[in-house]
Amino acid sequence: MSRLVTAGILAVLLVGGGVLWYGMDLDSGSPPDPAASRQRSRALLERHAQALEAYRHQHDGSWPDSWLALRRFTVDHDHVPSLGLDDVIAPQVGQYRYRPPQASDPDDALVMAAARPHPLVAPAEPWGQAQAERSHPAVAYGLDAALQVVEMSPDEHRVRSARLFTESSP
Repeated sequence: MSRLVTAGILAVLLVGGGVLWYGMDLDSGSPPDPAASRQRSRALLERHAQALEAYRHQHDGSWPDSWLALRRFTVDHDHVPSLGLDDVIAPQVGQYRYRPPQASDPDDALVMAAARPHPLVAPAEPWGQAQAERSHPAVAYGLDAALQVVEMSPDEHRVRSARLFTESSP
């Protein structure tokens, strides 16, 4: 088998695995539980807030240039919970992106958010171990420059997270 064919097969497997990770619960093969997905998003952002606080404390208030720099910091320092390679992914919303704030950004600028919000959950749809008794609106979570986890409507998320997903951002 040629290298090109092997690389193609590997690429298909990686992309297929990513699609499954984003849209399915790998343990059960069913769509992810929306309640657990929202809880994972909040926990993921809280872990990042702890890591960023420790990093900034040790680096005289400066922000890490990239998520990988923050991850290396957590791996090298025992007093900070380690960030794994999957600690930027949550079911239903995909990958969270980190960007340090710029001097021109407002004080409440987001430093971390996912590209899309958690979807609306209607009554009688799965919610945790039961069915939702009421509607749960679509919601997005982000981490602001004050290292607070914020909950946003999809419209607010679209406006506040835009700088994280533009190519001109560092």
